[in-house]
Amino acid sequence: MRKYFFSVLLFALSAVQAYAACPSGTTIGSGKIDRKEICVIEGNYANHNLVLTPDYAWVLKGDVRFGTGAVRQNNTDKVAATLTLEAGTVVYGSPQSFITITRDAQIFVKGTAAQPVVFTALDQVNPTPGYWGGVVITGNARINNCKTTSTLGFCEGFIEGVASEIAPRYGGPNDQDSSGSIEYLRVEYAGYTFGTDSELNAITFYAVGNQTKVEYIQAYKGADDGVELFGGTVNLRYVVSTDNDDDGFDWDQGWSGAAQFIYITLENASEKDPNGIEADNFKDNHSVTPRSNPTLSNITIIGKGKNPKLFNGIMLRHGTGGRIYNTLVAGNFQNCLNIDSDETFRNGGEIVNGQVQQTGLVMENIILQCNQNQIAQDSKDLWSVEEWFYASVEQNNYVKSPTENLLDADGVTPLAQGPALKTGYLPPEDIFPGGFEFIPVDYVGAFGSSLQKWTDGWTLE
Repeated sequence: MRKYFFSVLLFALSAVQAYAACPSGTTIGSGKIDRKEICVIEGNYANHNLVLTPDYAWVLKGDVRFGTGAVRQNNTDKVAATLTLEAGTVVYGSPQSFITITRDAQIFVKGTAAQPVVFTALDQVNPTPGYWGGVVITGNARINNCKTTSTLGFCEGFIEGVASEIAPRYGGPNDQDSSGSIEYLRVEYAGYTFGTDSELNAITFYAVGNQTKVEYIQAYKGADDGVELFGGTVNLRYVVSTDNDDDGFDWDQGWSGAAQFIYITLENASEKDPNGIEADNFKDNHSVTPRSNPTLSNITIIGKGKNPKLFNGIMLRHGTGGRIYNTLVAGNFQNCLNIDSDETFRNGGEIVNGQVQQTGLVMENIILQCNQNQIAQDSKDLWSVEEWFYASVEQNNYVKSPTENLLDADGVTPLAQGPALKTGYLPPEDIFPGGFEFIPVDYVGAFGSSLQKWTDGWTLE
């Protein structure tokens, strides 16, 4: 009798321990994933710090938010909530679920090359693009899209995918805002579409400030854009966008950060105008400020497969500014480079003594090698895009024949004796707000050689 009672007691204690295993604010789910107990993350963690570890399978349900959404006007203001994800943690998104880090919250992703943090579809048997929503980070930096003006006088917007009356707001007065830090994050099969012009991307940065650290992120097979930035000043390094349905890397609403080492592929894109990079100032007012004006270096954009709908390797439009260096665009695009909208031309270049000069748009040390068309030109354009591209010898810009071999057998890294290796300009020596500095390299594109592939180990092809 005593032995039986002791066995029952042990069983009861183990059941209590199992029930208590999920941290406060989460609930026990049914079944297991990869032999791990399920903890469900649901609702609003307004003033809650949550740490996710690889010991459990974490499942998102519905509209999950961290923080209250209040404005943090400087970096000494109180952080309402934090989400920390330890190396090797896997989070599973259920249909229509997504996660938002609001303006007074922070996220800390502590992945490694050997153990990245992964957000993926709950259905691992037949995952499809757009199965779940994605990762949304909102901050307090400036934007140029005034959906409303706060009582303190700065612009605010509402994130896509949620009705405006309940949507988290983004934007504020603090370009030096910090939303935390992200290292080695992979987001798979995201981009759920809620309605017309109302969809989420795999990874979205809304008004995120330049004290936020973002390095080693991948957006994999999403239904909309891979990585999109709405305003803000966040800087990024080591970005991968793989076979998303729309744009690989998209900026809008006044983004003015810096980025180095970006690798984009498009292959099965199903949207009407998928671009490797799609760059806007603001579609409703092309000249509004703060103008989109980022600085980027070491980008590789590859159009794979035979999909004839792949639109542009790089599309610069709606008044965007920017500086782009050491970039390779190749493969199956209708155009390698396209510039659109009168304000983009007015801001981007000017005609001096009959010759086009680059002004608000700068591209230097660029190689274009697309198998349909290299440079798009509209009869209504204010100047010749081709002349702008070749404005001076010092720009070191080239168009290469599709039959010329530029890349190694892996289709990504430069050929040892090819024009992309040891020909790159040193990136700008500026120290950007937030302390971002470009790493000096002497090659065109995101990679120097097959031995220097920073994507190895933590990304999916």
